[in-house]
Amino acid sequence: VESTAPAVVNVYANKVYQEKGYSVFGHPMFKQFFGVSPQLTKTRRNNSIGSGVIMNKAGYILTNAHVTDGNSRMTIELSDGRKYSGTVLKEGNAALNNRANSNQFDLALVKIDVTSIPIPINTVNPNIDEMIILIGHPGELGEWVIAAGSYNGKSPTIPTEHEFSLPSVFGGSSGSPIVNMKGELVGVNWGSGLNDPLNQNDNIVVWEDNLGKFIMNNQHSIAETSTSAVTFLSDTQCRIN
Repeated sequence: VESTAPAVVNVYANKVYQEKGYSVFGHPMFKQFFGVSPQLTKTRRNNSIGSGVIMNKAGYILTNAHVTDGNSRMTIELSDGRKYSGTVLKEGNAALNNRANSNQFDLALVKIDVTSIPIPINTVNPNIDEMIILIGHPGELGEWVIAAGSYNGKSPTIPTEHEFSLPSVFGGSSGSPIVNMKGELVGVNWGSGLNDPLNQNDNIVVWEDNLGKFIMNNQHSIAETSTSAVTFLSDTQCRIN
């Protein structure tokens, strides 16, 4: 963990946009009495937050497409607290239905102007039940979040993505690297799911045991594999040979 943590970053955006609308008096019921209502403009903010991992010593960072969420600029906070403005160079497809059969990925590449230490990568899938670790820097929790779990194998819905038994229940875990015990990247977390314990053979044990076992037995993280990351980066300046 100590060797991997410096490559993990916090990624966030604070997008401000104008939304046009009408006051309540613009409703047809009121128009006959008050005429046409003036148009109102509201300022709204769309906050996006997640984690990311440094893939190249020149400051290339991998995160999820649903974290960058159409923004051209993102703020990157390094493990030592330094903050940089990053440029989104490539954004994949975050829509689950579009990714299932299209070889697209919930990944995005962000560039900051800093020299940094990248994470090593391993494109060989872990063994089933092999121990892995998720390291997140979600920001909203203030410090690091580290979760240990195991590799479950390919996702039944999207074969290019894999599942891990990980209690990644904190906000901002999207984009967190999942590493093996050598500290090598094997996946990039993008979401989690909760299995229904009533459909499991050991549901009585799960319900009567402590919450920690309930989470570990029933929650899984879904991640883009390191192989998918290599494919996604292949046409960028951060391609991995």
